Amino acid sequence: MLRTDWLIGVSNMDGDRVSMFRFYGTKEEVKQKLVEMADYDRKCIEEEGFDEWNRGTESIEDVEERELWELYAYGRYCDFHIDYSAIEFSHVERIAIKKYEGELQDD
Repeated sequence: MLRTDWLIGVSNMDGDRVSMFRFYGTKEEVKQKLVEMADYDRKCIEEEGFDEWNRGTESIEDVEERELWELYAYGRYCDFHIDYSAIEFSHVERIAIKKYEGELQDD
């Protein structure tokens, strides 16, 4: 399989930011990495006694393919959830600055 660059975003509903990571690998390796990330977070949260695991991605077969180049995994807890999204880097959309002119204002 072809190895390429992927962009992985992790969003915690309870947090105030999205964490971004770059990963180089095949689609199957990215699926495995998403499973590992979800499992790592689950174990850390359980060890801290912060919240209880409800359901989520536990195996490569659980990783959802939204497009040929977009993957999704998740962890659901009693009070929040964490989303893990990966997109093949060559399919990341370039931002059109003019599209946002005038829409961004200082508070």
